[in-house]
Amino acid sequence: MQSALEAIRQQAVKYDATRVSRVVLRVGSLAGVDLDALRFAYEALSPGSVAAGAELEIECVEARAHCTACRTDFAVGRSFICQCPACGTYSGDIRSGRELGIARLEFSDEDQSVSKVERADPSALKTPARTKVPTEPHNALESTRSTRSSPNQTQMGAA
Repeated sequence: MQSALEAIRQQAVKYDATRVSRVVLRVGSLAGVDLDALRFAYEALSPGSVAAGAELEIECVEARAHCTACRTDFAVGRSFICQCPACGTYSGDIRSGRELGIARLEFSDEDQSVSKVERADPSALKTPARTKVPTEPHNALESTRSTRSSPNQTQMGAA
């Protein structure tokens, strides 16, 4: 969580924000993360940071695999080798569920304007070494600045 808070601080500096009002984390079902422990760590470490008092939202990502035999994507449990429900072929081609990172940030300043920053790259939080997550450069953040009159009116859809 400390690395996530540092990444949040860096983005606040980059976008000249004085406060983060919302943090959205994306966590895959295969990432090996206890969501209650993640929330606890955020609540324990965020005071005194730019994210102090920011709302934390966690987007859970279902694990999905791909069958190369019949080209079907399908939901999987906690296994990394799965049997395709369509044709019965075994596949280890996991397409989602290992994500662990910052999905979006919302910044607000004294004037209560809100800016959104969306991150396509799930690697701001590092997953345990045993889990491989495709990474992209950390500069993959893109600003999608939109000003709203109040952060309480901001509604965000799924990325």
